[in-house]
Amino acid sequence: MEGVRVLKGQGSLFGQNPIAHTNDPVTSHLAADYVTRTGKRGTHVTLVVNLVRAYPGMTACELWQLGSDPDRRELGELQEIRRRLTDADAALLVKQGPARKCRVRGSTQVTWWRGDAE
Repeated sequence: MEGVRVLKGQGSLFGQNPIAHTNDPVTSHLAADYVTRTGKRGTHVTLVVNLVRAYPGMTACELWQLGSDPDRRELGELQEIRRRLTDADAALLVKQGPARKCRVRGSTQVTWWRGDAE
């Protein structure tokens, strides 16, 4: 994650926001606890926020494609960008912009921009 700016003090913030739904199976809650407790959630939010800073106005799929190979290896899958964008949005670090046709998938998707806490 070369060049990634670490977001200070976000561990407690992300620890308070549940990421598994009430009706999700117990395995989802265990996974959510693990990703938060180990710091992966915060690390991934930082990575995704930095992608939005570098490429404002992109869709999640475009951000995935624009990320470096090490970024994609760290995140593991496209869905992880979507999950962490939601976390970053809740923390006002990014915000949703207007929807438009995604250059990668061709479907209509929201764009992502720097948040108000920036």
